[in-house]
Amino acid sequence: MNGDENNKKEKKKQNKKYNLIALYTFVVILASFAVIIIILGIRDFFVEQQYVKILNVLTPIIYGFVFAYILNPLFMFFQKRAFFKLRDKLKNALSILATYLSTIIIITLLLLMVIPQVVASTQQLTGIATEWLGPQEAG
Repeated sequence: MNGDENNKKEKKKQNKKYNLIALYTFVVILASFAVIIIILGIRDFFVEQQYVKILNVLTPIIYGFVFAYILNPLFMFFQKRAFFKLRDKLKNALSILATYLSTIIIITLLLLMVIPQVVASTQQLTGIATEWLGPQEAG
């Protein structure tokens, strides 16, 4: 009887071993099919230019992240230095308002400095171009 039990234990051990090998084989085959499907999907994604549609949808979100990243230091300055004695909700609201107003003022001042320079340069280039392209006098 002892020999019979040892044989059964050996067979169970071998069955577990082969079952594990079969499971690994099945997982590898499944993973291979998944990789093939992903590769074909990526190829179709780029061939049919579906990324353009996704970029069109994600563009405003990306802009929002960029603006939030740029404006966050100014917001934190107002929150910690200017309105630090106020309650949290009021502090946040005033910090956001101050951040937006500061940003608008800075952009406006930059445009007020840049636009006159661009206009002057354009007028100067127009004057030079009319001199060059104007009627030539025979000498």
